[in-house]
Amino acid sequence: MAVAYFDRAVAHERQGDRARALSDYGDAIRRDPGLASAYYNRGRARGELGDLDGAMADYGDALRLAPAHANAFCSRGAVYGRKGESDQALADFERAIGLNPRHALAYFNRGLVYRDRGDLKAALADFDRAISLDPKRADAYSARAGVQARLGDVERASADTAQAARPLPAAAIWMSKAE
Repeated sequence: MAVAYFDRAVAHERQGDRARALSDYGDAIRRDPGLASAYYNRGRARGELGDLDGAMADYGDALRLAPAHANAFCSRGAVYGRKGESDQALADFERAIGLNPRHALAYFNRGLVYRDRGDLKAALADFDRAISLDPKRADAYSARAGVQARLGDVERASADTAQAARPLPAAAIWMSKAE
């Protein structure tokens, strides 16, 4: 029955009803405490609702059960980033990228941390990589435009600003306070 609760939770989430999704993820976990995907998804829902500590706990449980879960590392890194814990965020983004070198969101989020730390060249490299992996990431174009402007490359910043005018993909997890 755990899978039925999990599936219903996913459906609730898709409908925007995170409260019901959280309840069903909890039911799925109670019925099968080894269901890493239920912890991961509940962590995402908690993070979106602002429960960063709950999200962090769920990502930790997902990683305990599935240590090669690149998305859980990326999502936990995003929570660390939102909490201002950049060293831990970078470590988790590194793990996500190590597990999945094509993880565009991990490069994007790592770029945000580098940018916020003032390491603009590292940020630019990560935004470049995120865009090369997912050319539809409007948020990466926007972030890269900001870095290019700070580096004095107004022409490229303008071109990226035009690209960023496209809709933001649903996969965007975290934007830093500076955005």
